[in-house]
Amino acid sequence: MKKYCLIFLVILFAGILSACANADKTEDTEVLKSDDSDSANMIPEENNNSESTAQQSAPAGEFNIKDKPTRDDVRLELVEDLLTRDSGTFRIVNLSDQTIEYGRDCVIEEKKDNGWKKAPVVSKEFDVWADAFGLYGKTTRTFQQNWKELYGSLPAGKYRLGKDYFMNKVMYWVYCEFEITEETGEGDDTTDYFREFFKFIESMPS
Repeated sequence: MKKYCLIFLVILFAGILSACANADKTEDTEVLKSDDSDSANMIPEENNNSESTAQQSAPAGEFNIKDKPTRDDVRLELVEDLLTRDSGTFRIVNLSDQTIEYGRDCVIEEKKDNGWKKAPVVSKEFDVWADAFGLYGKTTRTFQQNWKELYGSLPAGKYRLGKDYFMNKVMYWVYCEFEITEETGEGDDTTDYFREFFKFIESMPS
């Protein structure tokens, strides 16, 4: 009788071990499936770094005055009859197929010794609206740029207006040269602000 009981216990114990082994195999299989699923849903590392890669794709030294990246398919033009010592009306032309984004801020540079240098700033306390404008590809927009608060009324000389913009998260610059002569008049502040306001209203999507 004891012999049969011992055989029964051995068989029972072997069955329990077999069941545990199968349960371990099943659990391992599920874990592997989970890992495979996670890896399939993961974004490759090179895609995760797409933004930083795009930002680094601009030429080195892009923040130096003498070496800022530009593009031939984005242009900045002066509306000749609307230039004063305090402001000017410009036309930004996007000949590319991409949308660009730009703001209200600008840089005025003066031509000196066949090179460009930043125009002297008359006040370090000035307000710039932190808004941005989008311009679709193959479109043009006219806007007024007032620099009196930052640079004052410009004396006679050769200048260029510089504006930065973003295309596909990469910063570029666009420039427009202009000349202030002795005959160039000073703008009326009230007229300038009203004109800028109406230009802003016109630029808003309907």
